[in-house]
Amino acid sequence: IVDFSRQLAIFADKKDIVLAGWQTISEMDNIDQEYLNQLQYTFPHQFNVIDTAAYKSAIQTYQLKQETFPSENFFMGYDVATYYLKHLKEQGPNFIYKLNAFPMDLNYMRFKYSRPDNATGFDNRGAFIFKYNNYRLQKTGWRWCLPSNSHPD
Repeated sequence: IVDFSRQLAIFADKKDIVLAGWQTISEMDNIDQEYLNQLQYTFPHQFNVIDTAAYKSAIQTYQLKQETFPSENFFMGYDVATYYLKHLKEQGPNFIYKLNAFPMDLNYMRFKYSRPDNATGFDNRGAFIFKYNNYRLQKTGWRWCLPSNSHPD
């Protein structure tokens, strides 16, 4: 992957090339971040990993009580509670049998449930799309739903 990204970056000087893949590629130690930036590396991620500003007051309260910055679990828990409690209040307890009817975009998570068949449960396929641009990670406006046979990790 390292050699491939280097060769694509060299070729990208002459052509407009965008490299797409999974988030774990950007975390590899031996991948040159310059190449990812040059190729505007684009990838899906199940969480909004760059913007937690909407949780400013909750983060401040957490920091006062815990004396540390909240982890990923804090943001996940906040959005999961928001999603389920909202629908429990509005739809009643049977809403869990039709989760696919209630897509919802929150600040850290996207809820887009699918159910492969009636013998299985629901899978959340909502994802955010990010790209490297000018040495910064940006959330794109693209909406995407992971295919049922994909695993982002």
